[in-house]
Amino acid sequence: MKGCTRVMNKTGIGLLLSVLLLLLAPATVFAHTGLQSSSPAKGETIDKPLTEIRMEFSTDIEPLSTFELKNEKNESVKVSGIGIDKSAMSGKINPALPNGEYTVTWKIIGRDGHPVENKFSFTVNMPQQPNQIAPDTADGSGDPNKSQQAAPESESDKTGENKTVLVAAIALLAAALLVALAYAARAKRKKT
Repeated sequence: MKGCTRVMNKTGIGLLLSVLLLLLAPATVFAHTGLQSSSPAKGETIDKPLTEIRMEFSTDIEPLSTFELKNEKNESVKVSGIGIDKSAMSGKINPALPNGEYTVTWKIIGRDGHPVENKFSFTVNMPQQPNQIAPDTADGSGDPNKSQQAAPESESDKTGENKTVLVAAIALLAAALLVALAYAARAKRKKT
């Protein structure tokens, strides 16, 4: 009977470790896949001609990864020569972007095979030349200073962080529950 209990204890511990590994594995995937930095940066106001967008990711990305650039009217802006180099992706813009707010929507496939997408915004606000006419702003006020405000962080930017926290919390709760059940079962066996 004692030998049977030892086998069951080893089986229970093995099962507990297997469940913990399965629960924690997705947390590492979510924690390591995403945008690490970009040029221009999220919310940045650019005051020089912008002819390239460059993004650096926290993992190598697959060649099928891409991005799209849209202006404040939600019109696509041509980006040429989108290239992938390990964990970096970049594309050329010709001619340089005029003043306004822009959104980059990127879609990558990480080294682990998981597709991830997100977006960030930036503003171009170059000083006006004396012969240039100020562009209208999106709200029709004609106030060029309004375009300098950084875009607020969107819910989609927080998605990866929220998933990581949720997975970690579930894993900790599951581990605590399994440990409590194991101790309860052990205590019950000792009483009998």
